[in-house]
Amino acid sequence: MRRFLIASAIAVLLLFVGTSMNALPEEQKDNSPKPTTALPAYSESEDGLKNLIGDIFGAMKSGKKDLASSYFAGLEIPDRVAWFTKAFSSVEGPRLEAKYEALLRQPGGDIRAHFEYALKDGRTNAEVHVLREPSANQRMIRAILDAMVQPVLLFSASGTSPTQQYAASIGDFVYVDGAFRFVDPQVFLALSTAPPARIRVSGDAALKSLDHKVAPSYPDEERANRVQGTVVLHVVIGTDGSIKDIEAVSGDPALVKAATVAVQQWKYKPTLLNAEPVEVDTIVKLDFRL
Repeated sequence: MRRFLIASAIAVLLLFVGTSMNALPEEQKDNSPKPTTALPAYSESEDGLKNLIGDIFGAMKSGKKDLASSYFAGLEIPDRVAWFTKAFSSVEGPRLEAKYEALLRQPGGDIRAHFEYALKDGRTNAEVHVLREPSANQRMIRAILDAMVQPVLLFSASGTSPTQQYAASIGDFVYVDGAFRFVDPQVFLALSTAPPARIRVSGDAALKSLDHKVAPSYPDEERANRVQGTVVLHVVIGTDGSIKDIEAVSGDPALVKAATVAVQQWKYKPTLLNAEPVEVDTIVKLDFRL
């Protein structure tokens, strides 16, 4: 009888301990994936990142799920609060880390999804470059570099294919603790100095959100001289749907002027990305026919 009581007490104790472990708050559990396979080392260079991306796509294509999972697990930034704070200050760092974590954990936002998107259309030829001194229209890159209190190399990678017209963005990468780590470019939108996000869409796609259109007036002189043609404008639509910037790409100068006056009055429905308004970079074509 005594043995029975002792055994019962032990069983109850084990049950209590198991239940308590399962009831631990989510923040006390380590849910981050851990590499299960030893991975090769890659140099902190454009070629090093190209080799890494090539090996990841190779593992995915060959169905080596464990190897691919180890690669993806190794791409997460370790001790990210400390790293972001060190690289971007105690003010901007925690803001960036919170965005990093939120994107990583949202459905379809994990690192694997970025590679699967490129792999889907066979865009697995890696193109890599280091983000250095930006041009005048690369406002986001300027904001990132200016925000760094400890400069680090930031690599941008995309996937290309001979059969696809456009590249597929894979993401940005930094070198931390002897290995490349993935950073979703959207993370940097959390910077207090970040300009509005901007996406590029086709002219046809942008027209679907056109809310108010003004037709251009045909210039009298061009009409009299029977000047015809197509005007192509490079347009940036603001976050509120209004025209923010217009640049002529091609067309008769007088027709371009008439088209610009008209398009400046156009109004689009705001475009959202992850529930946030973004600017739209697109092309507008206007035909002048008699």
